[in-house]
Amino acid sequence: MFDPTDFLSFDVLNDVQNDVKLGKEKVKRKHAIVVRQEEELQAREQALSSALRELQGLTAAVDAARAERGALGSENSELRAKLEESKAQLQSNEQMIRWLNQQVGAPRDICCTGPFAFDSRL
Repeated sequence: MFDPTDFLSFDVLNDVQNDVKLGKEKVKRKHAIVVRQEEELQAREQALSSALRELQGLTAAVDAARAERGALGSENSELRAKLEESKAQLQSNEQMIRWLNQQVGAPRDICCTGPFAFDSRL
């Protein structure tokens, strides 16, 4: 004979099997999501590492440029000081040339006396 409890237990067993099947599918989906998130996280970590290396390179380049700028600034100051010294020396030389030109062009008196006297203007 047919026992109605057997039918109910079969339905319950089917429900449990369906629940287990749905649970497995849900776990598979969650696992796929976790794997995808781990891959994305790894890609982000690699990008971050690459960006950090680039930042270190750029920081080193900036430091080198700053050091070079400082050295060039010092050299510029030294060259400006030398230029000022050269300008002062040039001005002194020009004054000396003017004075010498005045000395050469100035009228002179008779240089010597006696039988060997001569006129230095000649």
